[in-house]
Amino acid sequence: MSTPELVTIPAEAVVLDGGIPTAYVMLSGELFQRRELELGVRDGALVEVRAGLAPGERVVTRGAATIRMASLSPASFGAGHAH
Repeated sequence: MSTPELVTIPAEAVVLDGGIPTAYVMLSGELFQRRELELGVRDGALVEVRAGLAPGERVVTRGAATIRMASLSPASFGAGHAH
C-alpha cells in the first residue's frame, strides 16, 4: 500500500477568496487557474494542502492577490499587456 504524496506550498500562496482558501496554479506562461483548497497543518512558512493541488503543480507565491484582483475584472486589462 502506498501513501499519497504530501503536498505543501508556501503560506503566502494561499489567498482567501470570500473566506475560502484558494491558490493560483500556473498552467502556462501567463495563464493561471484558480483552485479552491482544503488545507491541513501549517508549519512555519509552509501549509499542507489536502485537496485542490496535485504534486508538482506550480503555484503563484508573489502576486497571488494581484492575480485574484485581475481575475475579478479581466476586462480592465484589455486583450493583454506589454512588457
